[in-house]
Amino acid sequence: MDTLPSSYQDGTVPHDVMREHRLFNHDLAPVPSHSRSWGTYSYSALWISMTHQIPTYMAGSSLLAMGLNWWQALLAVTIGSLLILVPILLNSHVGSKYGIPYPVAVRPAFGVHGANVAAVMRAMVAVAWFGIQTWLGGSAINQLVLTFDPAWNHMGRLWGQPLGTWAAFALFWLLNVVIIYKGMDALKRFENWAGPSILLVFVVILIMLVNKAHGLGPIFHQPAHYHSFWPVFLAGVAAMMGMWSTLSLNMADFTRYARKPKQQVWGQILGLPTTMTFFAFMGILITSAGEKIYGHFIWDPVQLIALLHNRFIVVIGLVSVIILSLSVNIAANVVAPANDLSNLWPRMIRFSTGALITALLSIILRPWALLSSASGFMAIMLNGFGGSLGSIAGVMIADYWFVHRRQYSVWELYRSKGRYRFIRGWNWRGVAATALGFSVAWIGWIIPAFKDLINYSWFLSFGLGFLFHLGLNKLWPLQSPGASEEDLGAMLEHQTPAPESGV
Repeated sequence: MDTLPSSYQDGTVPHDVMREHRLFNHDLAPVPSHSRSWGTYSYSALWISMTHQIPTYMAGSSLLAMGLNWWQALLAVTIGSLLILVPILLNSHVGSKYGIPYPVAVRPAFGVHGANVAAVMRAMVAVAWFGIQTWLGGSAINQLVLTFDPAWNHMGRLWGQPLGTWAAFALFWLLNVVIIYKGMDALKRFENWAGPSILLVFVVILIMLVNKAHGLGPIFHQPAHYHSFWPVFLAGVAAMMGMWSTLSLNMADFTRYARKPKQQVWGQILGLPTTMTFFAFMGILITSAGEKIYGHFIWDPVQLIALLHNRFIVVIGLVSVIILSLSVNIAANVVAPANDLSNLWPRMIRFSTGALITALLSIILRPWALLSSASGFMAIMLNGFGGSLGSIAGVMIADYWFVHRRQYSVWELYRSKGRYRFIRGWNWRGVAATALGFSVAWIGWIIPAFKDLINYSWFLSFGLGFLFHLGLNKLWPLQSPGASEEDLGAMLEHQTPAPESGV
């Protein structure tokens, strides 16, 4: 069984590591064996809580708006969930073996300072998701006010949106910031019922809409409406993978608490594909029923809930969306980027400051534009932002499983002048491979001739990052994996490995 080195079984930290203030603190320290308490159920429950959110619903419903019928959309969700599970599990192993979090796990592939590049890239995607969840929560507040005051959205318009919509968005944004600064104790009282309540509300909505649509028969017989099946279907599969691209990188943040490696593996196998498919399928059915009733696909559940005639269901549904968006937003989209920003400049940026920067950056990314259409949501958010992280996942897997063969020196990960320093703290191989994969993921947005590559950005980004990192390590191998490199210039000039210190 994989365990921590015997030197850390009791949690003792070497004194020289304790002095590495830029690379070590107790949040980043390996979790000792006796402190690991998560079992199979813990990881299944974790995925249940993460998949029961509005973007999961929208991921399924957006496929219908793109032209797939119900079973094609469901198949795309299922295949995408199963495929993304592979890199998630492969990058989870390092956490369950060594007890280290994501920012530490990427240091051998990128260097002790270059690892910040991977952390910031992941953080920016989390910032975008923060903006999306905030816009959805604001939309729910806006619709809740409209339920009792239809004149709310007749106060004028600004930047193409009613003033009431902007006011609701600002209110929900401020609510997030207040909870960040005041703590989540008050929010935790609602978290436990927000997830189950939204599930119950959607079940009730599904029953109501299916009844109005005269049963499931008309829904299941809805035809597809696309020009060509494979481009739309493969784009849908890639989008489902892009949705969980962040977790394909930083699942070690959770698996470091696993009692046994196999328990986190089985917990994730049982948790992700099943719950993702189920909740997305509910979104597919509700959206299909809505199309039969209203004549067009309403892929945004907030807009669909607002059309219901039962005020009680509308209020409960919108309140559940608000609480769920708030809890998921702070837990999933604030903690990681705030910690990453704090890690960059620990003396200048505290966690609360990093969280505020996250909230401000989310506005700059204009989440209302990301959600303006189903095609835009899939292309930009899932295949664009999500796909760009594929290169990091590929580099991590190549480095851990093939270059280092699952053998990292734990305490060297925390030493600024140790084995993973490389060139001034940067492993140019991992950085170059990531840059190549990232560039290909976004080239379709820059050069129109390559726009079709957008739909396959995760596959291309992952494959290039993986293969390029392996290739660079074959051409310029480390004499001892992770050993310090003395001179990049000499290595490139002579096309041979630079002198490296032994370990």
